[in-house]
Amino acid sequence: MNEEEKKLIYAQDIYGGGGKTWGLEKDSKYGRYLIALRNVEPGEILFVDYPLVHGPVSSYNNIICITCYRNLTEAKECRGCSWPVCGDHCPFKSTHTSQECNLLAKKRDTLKNKLTGKFNLESINYNALLTIRILLCKNTNQEKWKKINLLDPQIEDWKQSPNWLDMEMPSARYILETVSPEIETNIEEIINIFGICYTNTFSKLLPPSHQSSQDDPNNLQWTKIRSSYLVASMMSHSCVPSAEQSISSLEGDLKFVLRAIRPIKKGEQITISYTDLLEPTILRQTKLMNDKLFTCQCPRCIDPVELETNCGTLKCFTCLKTNKKPTSQLLPSKDDNSIWKCNSCKTDVKYTKVQSLLTKIKDDILIVEKPECTVQEAEKLLKKYSQLLHDGHGLLLKIKYQLCGMYGRSHGFLLQDLSLQQLDRKRVLCEDVLKFLDIIQPYTSRQGVILYELSCALVTIGKYQMTMDKQKAEQNLKQSLSYLRKSLKILENEAEGTFEFDLALGGKETLAALENYFK
Repeated sequence: MNEEEKKLIYAQDIYGGGGKTWGLEKDSKYGRYLIALRNVEPGEILFVDYPLVHGPVSSYNNIICITCYRNLTEAKECRGCSWPVCGDHCPFKSTHTSQECNLLAKKRDTLKNKLTGKFNLESINYNALLTIRILLCKNTNQEKWKKINLLDPQIEDWKQSPNWLDMEMPSARYILETVSPEIETNIEEIINIFGICYTNTFSKLLPPSHQSSQDDPNNLQWTKIRSSYLVASMMSHSCVPSAEQSISSLEGDLKFVLRAIRPIKKGEQITISYTDLLEPTILRQTKLMNDKLFTCQCPRCIDPVELETNCGTLKCFTCLKTNKKPTSQLLPSKDDNSIWKCNSCKTDVKYTKVQSLLTKIKDDILIVEKPECTVQEAEKLLKKYSQLLHDGHGLLLKIKYQLCGMYGRSHGFLLQDLSLQQLDRKRVLCEDVLKFLDIIQPYTSRQGVILYELSCALVTIGKYQMTMDKQKAEQNLKQSLSYLRKSLKILENEAEGTFEFDLALGGKETLAALENYFK
């Protein structure tokens, strides 16, 4: 990486930290990565970046608009290319440029079912759009094209992945047919761009449109897109990261803000996580190998008890059957990666059996992230899998994390309607999740949200207790105030339009009321 390339990357940081707060390094182990050029405190902004390009992910369950990416109950056709759009009113229609429209028009006859005249989801190649938008930069934005080509495609690694090239070739041919001869390219270049996208894009979940009808369940579904950033793509991964990113909404131009979540010393690498940190090592490693082609060797991944969190610890199946008390722990063997071993009865269990079990549980608990899931359903899943997993296991924490918000926001469980017992349940759940976050994800939006939920539980408990035990009530109110201050400190800079931003707005009123009470 020469000095000219460094300057181009530094200049992409509109916050001005490039070459001052952070610098670029490169070696054979990590490739290019960011280091701190000075001591950094938690909460500090490290850089701000905007996407070079963004587009849909590879597939969806419903027809989406190709400009705002929202689910469409009644899709309209773009007047130029016939691809699905919201209509002329879509606020992001400029995403779909006239050059793109002219190219996509070549595929207009393949988009619909000839018998029904309706869009055929399987015939809409959403996966091709991001690559086409990148290729268009060759003709329309040479500066952006130059920046895109600074991104490492790791193409040789992808080609060695079983069947990867064979699976990608049909899409590459589709794109070549679509963009030729207007854009001068070839299969090799298109495959290289695939590598860039797989290696360097970031996913973003978009909430349902506020204008959508709430009567249609499709409109309650979030949609995912992917964006490519120049500076952000230089960062390495850790399962105990030193920084966390926040990506704003489409309305906020998908602004990428990176903040430190723990102290970073001068010369230390700045890392983020490429995967969900609530998941146990065995599932994170599978995800990283499938999506990024590497095995993480961070301190958490090489520790069987995951830095004392027990995020991956199971209860021993053999000890459970014999009703042994207390139930012992099933952990990865330090001597043999292919087995897990009980720390009491020494029973061996194959790695593949544990992986299969946890994958099944992960799939089973996905329901808790859907808006239709009830408190009762989530509690039932928590009870079911608590029989097999350690109390600190990441998959249980996923359920607990959702329940922290469901107690207080779900139908029939609004905060003002909760009993003291239910409020105490909310408190316990929040405290369980915070034990993990304090170690793995301090000063993150996730911690800010749980601190807010815990504050809500305590302030409501305090109000209940005021007529019965004023001293105890005020203790809870003071604790609530402390948690709320810390929550708002974390969430105050969240991107506008996000759930976290809205929480912080509402929390300021409660903060003022509590502070006024204790004056």
